[in-house]
Amino acid sequence: MSRAGEHWRGPAFSWLTNDIVLMTPTNRRWVQHPQRTPEARALASELGSSPVIAQILMNRGLKSLQEMRAFLSPSLNSLHDPGLLPDIEPALARIDDALAKGQRIVVYGDYDVDGISATALLLRFFRLLGRDAGFYIPQRLEEGYSLNINAIEKLANEGASLIITVDCGTCDVAVVERARQLGVDVLITDHHEQGNSLPPAVAIVNPKRRDSRYPFRDLSGVGVAFKLVWAFAQRLSNDRKVSEEFRDFLIDSVGLVALGTVADVVPLLDENRVFAHYGLKALATCENPGIRALIRVSDLEGKEMLTHHVGFRLGPRLNAGGRLGSPYGSVELLATATEPRSSELALALDRANKERRRIEAEIFQGASQMLKDDPAHLDGNVIVLANETWHCGVLGIVASKLMEQYYRPVILISFDSGEGRGSGRSIPGFHLQQALISCQQTMVSCGGHAMAAGLRIRPEQVPVLREKLNAYARENLSTADLTPALQIDDEISLAAVTKELVQELARLEPCGVGNRTPMFLSRGLQIAGDPQVMGTKGEHLQFVVSQGPVSLRAVAFGSGALRDRLVRWKSAGEKIALVHQPALNTWRNMETVELRVKDFDIDASQPVLQK
Repeated sequence: MSRAGEHWRGPAFSWLTNDIVLMTPTNRRWVQHPQRTPEARALASELGSSPVIAQILMNRGLKSLQEMRAFLSPSLNSLHDPGLLPDIEPALARIDDALAKGQRIVVYGDYDVDGISATALLLRFFRLLGRDAGFYIPQRLEEGYSLNINAIEKLANEGASLIITVDCGTCDVAVVERARQLGVDVLITDHHEQGNSLPPAVAIVNPKRRDSRYPFRDLSGVGVAFKLVWAFAQRLSNDRKVSEEFRDFLIDSVGLVALGTVADVVPLLDENRVFAHYGLKALATCENPGIRALIRVSDLEGKEMLTHHVGFRLGPRLNAGGRLGSPYGSVELLATATEPRSSELALALDRANKERRRIEAEIFQGASQMLKDDPAHLDGNVIVLANETWHCGVLGIVASKLMEQYYRPVILISFDSGEGRGSGRSIPGFHLQQALISCQQTMVSCGGHAMAAGLRIRPEQVPVLREKLNAYARENLSTADLTPALQIDDEISLAAVTKELVQELARLEPCGVGNRTPMFLSRGLQIAGDPQVMGTKGEHLQFVVSQGPVSLRAVAFGSGALRDRLVRWKSAGEKIALVHQPALNTWRNMETVELRVKDFDIDASQPVLQK
């Protein structure tokens, strides 16, 4: 059924939910979880927490006290038995056989942080066993993602007997068949969805196999590699409890697992929460010279490691080599480098990342100008832009920024090497891979998942692709889908925003996909003092809000242009409502609580959308 023509503005009834929606001056929807105060208070007494924490845990879908306690106190003991993974036994047997016969083993990875960290993990493990395995990672620009026949033939000619994939391979039926014809066994470890059929590999260790009974589907690629190593350590130890040497290796490797898990934006729930919780701590204190050098060049030495440090500092540097050239330096940094080689590699990645940012800014500016020069590109619900000179390695990053700015799916295509190569990013509610499959006849190839995808296309097909994608979007996107939503966990008074609350909220870390940073609503606030802009260009906004005897500083990043609006509201005596995240601000050795504002509006006492 077509959703085109559905229009609404708040406050009004949403046709999607039949609940009340409040639209704000920034054109966002506020979506609030229903307050379950009696339940929250009862759970809080059992958990030894505040009702606010209990409310948030219920919002995250946790139902039992046991689940909530495990969430608040992650434990390595809660990791699932690796023996439950599909094909784990034949995988271990083939590795054992290759080691016993002295066969050449090659780890075949991917050029992103997940694939790089998984490759490094296996290389380090084989070195622990006294063997030097080889590795191969395809070049992003020339070969693209996953296995390819040219690479397999090259490795076969070099004497490889066993190829172990990490973070790829589940859908590469033809390539694995070619490897078998050449007498090379392929052992697949992966975390991507399977296709219509599975490759003829000696083992496919993937929790997302349709026949998998593994308790948790959403491991990262490096998470699956870690489980393979753990299972092999058990085999060599002749016990589920591994030897001390293997135990030390596994605990030290949790840092690598956290790198790939956080950077690959998998849900930070279940095992991934455990990996991130312990792995971030392991990164901050690890003795791996490559990671130490990466932390130094990222200006994180001596700091508590948080998820956004991986996402915005460590990860981009590890990715930079593969985006602009070769990912091999990143693998060497994590797997084998010693000082001073580690410092040399880390500095090279830092330079590559700076160049990546320059290229990215140039493409973003060019794409933005195309949209200004030809507003017809914005007529539909999907933005499709193409250029002959754009660098393919950063298209996904730019597409993501444009998606955030215009809040609609974006696909950018480059013809810098003849055939068009594109990268797309999507919004919740629009499955980009399915959209591309619906018009795959226009493309040479395409692949990906709900939120990100890649494609290859001939120049004359770009307008056709744009038309077909927008036709698909008209059938599958509503006005509500194209309006960003703020997910509100609870409504609280300013008096409840204390240092103790902020410290308690820290128990919910690490936050990310599946466990977003909590967000709160506070109503009936008065603007105190004069709102001020901050930043070199006045791009940010700070003001004070009060409620009864309590006053708190509020900071709204990127909202400097809305200062005059706040001034008018104050002059008119309007009370306002804020959606915010409480935080501690340290200035001159003094800690104070402030509100990191995500949105604000006049408090019209209208109900917010109840989720």
